[in-house]
Amino acid sequence: MHAVDPSRHSGLWSAMMKIVTAVADSTFTATVHAGVPDAPHVLAELEPSTYRPDAFLAGPILIKLERTVVPDRLPRALAYARARAETRRRQHK
Repeated sequence: MHAVDPSRHSGLWSAMMKIVTAVADSTFTATVHAGVPDAPHVLAELEPSTYRPDAFLAGPILIKLERTVVPDRLPRALAYARARAETRRRQHK
């Protein structure tokens, strides 16, 4: 969840991982037991994102996206991190 949510909130990639084909192409079933606390949903505490993903990443569109990294998207990523830290502090009190 804390790889997907910050990415959706800010429009930035939150992680890059290498995964071998055998793992990426495999399937499994996970059993979640009742009573296990869910991780808090930090996005509920933040203002809605205005970022809209676009699959066409070339030319002028890419330049426009690059210009939004520092003034727009990085502050949103930092807001997510701060909200996550505050949520963790509340959980441990």
